[in-house]
Amino acid sequence: MDEAPRSMPKGVILVRKVSVLQFAVGVILGAGIWVVLPYLTGQKEAWDSNWLYVWSLLISGFVGGVLDPPRCWVAAIGVLVGQTLAFVTIILFSEHRGALWPIGLFYFLPLYSLVSLFGVCLGAVAGVIVRIVFVAGRRLIKGDRRNVEI
Repeated sequence: MDEAPRSMPKGVILVRKVSVLQFAVGVILGAGIWVVLPYLTGQKEAWDSNWLYVWSLLISGFVGGVLDPPRCWVAAIGVLVGQTLAFVTIILFSEHRGALWPIGLFYFLPLYSLVSLFGVCLGAVAGVIVRIVFVAGRRLIKGDRRNVEI
């Protein structure tokens, strides 16, 4: 974690801008899944799209994980929060609210969010590899050959 500057009291933790961006991207992608998929597929809910929903979760997690690999878990939480906000909003404004929506909210939504967590892990690995290759390439261009082995 980032340490607080000397002028700040002890115990204050600074939030990195990248982590806030990562969380925001996760929230937008998670909510976007619930807005866009029913529109594209004609289904009532996003998870009625079966594999398209799973792939959307995996890709949204991947995108969030690439942004900041050391804090990749922030993106997974963002995707879960975004899905939850969109799901609750849809349920509140829906005319055909079923009796099973609490099961979907408290069981299936967190369970499906594990797919985005897997995507976040894949994205974090890809982000580390890209950073290693980028740093090595930059050093080679500058003529600095130390620690270039990958």
